[in-house]
Amino acid sequence: MPAKIPFVAYFSDAPQGLYQLEQWIQPLSELSRAAGPVALLVANSLTALQLRKLTDMPIVLATSSAALEGFVANQMVDVIFYVNNNQANFTTLRLNGPIHVHLSHGESEKSSMTSNQLKAYDYCFIAGQASEDRLVSTIPRFDATKLVHIGRPQLDTAAAKVPAAPAEGKPISILYAPTWEGDSPTMAYGSLAQLGANLASLVLEDPRFRLVYRPHPKLGSLSQEHRSAHRKLRDAIKLRSHPHSLQSPLLDENINPVDSINQADLVVTDVSAMAMDAIGLSKRTLILVPAAIPDSLTRDSEMLQSTSHWRALPEQPLEQMLRLASSELTETQRNFRSRVFGSEDLGTGTERFISASLQLLC
Repeated sequence: MPAKIPFVAYFSDAPQGLYQLEQWIQPLSELSRAAGPVALLVANSLTALQLRKLTDMPIVLATSSAALEGFVANQMVDVIFYVNNNQANFTTLRLNGPIHVHLSHGESEKSSMTSNQLKAYDYCFIAGQASEDRLVSTIPRFDATKLVHIGRPQLDTAAAKVPAAPAEGKPISILYAPTWEGDSPTMAYGSLAQLGANLASLVLEDPRFRLVYRPHPKLGSLSQEHRSAHRKLRDAIKLRSHPHSLQSPLLDENINPVDSINQADLVVTDVSAMAMDAIGLSKRTLILVPAAIPDSLTRDSEMLQSTSHWRALPEQPLEQMLRLASSELTETQRNFRSRVFGSEDLGTGTERFISASLQLLC
């Protein structure tokens, strides 16, 4: 273990939530090459074992407050990053020495993105102006000076570009990536049970399309309705899967959602970080909004105003999806992308993340 570790990412969750930290491994690895060691400080032994398969960064298991305090003090940690708002974060946030920075695990318009908990951190690294406006207008007495724009480092693996029209004779690839059902009525953004299952069934039966299904890792964890819909769709995909067929549907288990988005002709998703990433990669995007979501949560949504979205399946939904998959991106969606992630003239998200992190050491 290095004598000094300036940066640490703290993660207290079980492996089920590891997707939140996984997406930061590459940017954190880049930071370690630019600024010295970065360690992953975890509170769950199974998570530590899983992480060892994903990275060669130092992984430290701290299951007690004493172990956590000892590591931070002995390694002279300057900055602690957090990728969620887990209540267990407060075990570490009470330490007075290091700078505490919230990273989040995606940019979205979910209500969880405007949690009052963000006040606890010294700084919040956010994507861009749209996020800042949302936070300042929603969280009372929030200090905007703690906000630092870094774009979205996870999108650097593929530069955003105008997507090509689907190839002649090739099935149109539909990535359906629903979010989970949420743990409260104000977080019930998941479309699978109400809209997505019916739409996916139609897509499966039409040879013009290829369905790629990428459910949120927590989908079905709290709702029997969503769990049942997920199982039925998963089984239908397995039944229709044929090796080496371009038409064959796919249950997507790719660890990197950016790869999945890039390979799609049309991304169908929910109010979620997947939708924002699709917009960030300049992909044709269709957002499903289940009736369970109150109008009050979506009335002022910039994302819904800037992209195609359905609250119910329209007449001839497949014909509309065909048109969307072949259409030009609207100027509205392009402008919204800039508001969310900032101008590309500012540098890549990874460059901005490293620069912002180094500034904390000054």
